[in-house]
Amino acid sequence: MKKIIAITIAIMMAMPSHPAHALRPMPYDVSAKAKYTLEEIDDELLARYNLQAALSLVKNYDTFTAKQRRDLAALLEDLFKRALPYFEQGAKSNPMSHNTQALNNMVKIAIGEEFSYRKFTVACIAALLHDVGNAFCTKRKVTPAEIYRELSAGNIDKVKALVEEVNAYRIEHMEKGAELLEIFLKPLIEADIISAKDVTDICSVVRVHDYPYIERFLRDLYEHRAAVDYVPGAYLFRFGESQASWLMEALRDADRLYMMTYQGVVKDLIFDNQPVTPENIMRQLQINIKIHIDEFVLYQEAAMDDGGFMAHTSYRTPTAYHIFKSATTDTEQAILKSSGDFANPPKSILAAGICYPSELLCIGINAAA
Repeated sequence: MKKIIAITIAIMMAMPSHPAHALRPMPYDVSAKAKYTLEEIDDELLARYNLQAALSLVKNYDTFTAKQRRDLAALLEDLFKRALPYFEQGAKSNPMSHNTQALNNMVKIAIGEEFSYRKFTVACIAALLHDVGNAFCTKRKVTPAEIYRELSAGNIDKVKALVEEVNAYRIEHMEKGAELLEIFLKPLIEADIISAKDVTDICSVVRVHDYPYIERFLRDLYEHRAAVDYVPGAYLFRFGESQASWLMEALRDADRLYMMTYQGVVKDLIFDNQPVTPENIMRQLQINIKIHIDEFVLYQEAAMDDGGFMAHTSYRTPTAYHIFKSATTDTEQAILKSSGDFANPPKSILAAGICYPSELLCIGINAAA
């Protein structure tokens, strides 16, 4: 498999690059606050805007020296350009914009948690590239809604088959992503930007970053008396048992926060073929909030709550929990008050960490707030 991935990398690197890989001119009249939906927005364009939002935070983070800020911003932009073919290939399973939204979330977490320059760099690389394995997936990505529809109908055998399918996909994209990054990140070791150990840590985290997702579905099947091999905690993270635990905590938080953004909520609706309406946005937001709480419950049930979770949620970093908490209150209230008027969002929604379609900008809570 590593040989196949190495050959594929060589082929992709030899492909014609995108025009200058520069941020393309905005084809929408943002200033007029026109009503655009994510279906009408080019995913690559949205990914680039997320990237620019993250780079802006990096460039203005005066805790680091001017050179460090320039170097880190240049590194992340270069990694995005190099990884873009993989993001495009994997977009059939996950939007390209997810990768840079996770990066933007990670930058906020790293600032709020006052990561050292090295940890900041490693965390941002992991966040941007954690899903590159999607480019090599042969398995189908099953949506949670598809599983729970069958579960509600009592079709346990069908549910079991779907869970096996979704878990196979999750494992495949994690394993192939880690294999790719072992090769992809070698130039950074040679340039003394990160160490071999840093790459090992990134790959070890990428290889398991969606494990709690697998745990969740196996637990649900077990509770419905399906014949599955379920050992509580088998797919949960053992925080504190690895030197890379800090990275696992930060990456899981950055990845999960995507579900609290407008982009993430709308992605869930689109993937499930649901209309993007204020009512459906609110419903999906509530579902996603519950998922973040249920993940903590998994650790409780498996007697693996080490006291590091924030307020009975899946979040481990105070900064990420702050964003989550604000999103669960401000976003709900703002959507209710807006009455679906997405062209004129109330100010509170712009402070809630969601990406408003009429603005096309990822406006999140200032990590220092």
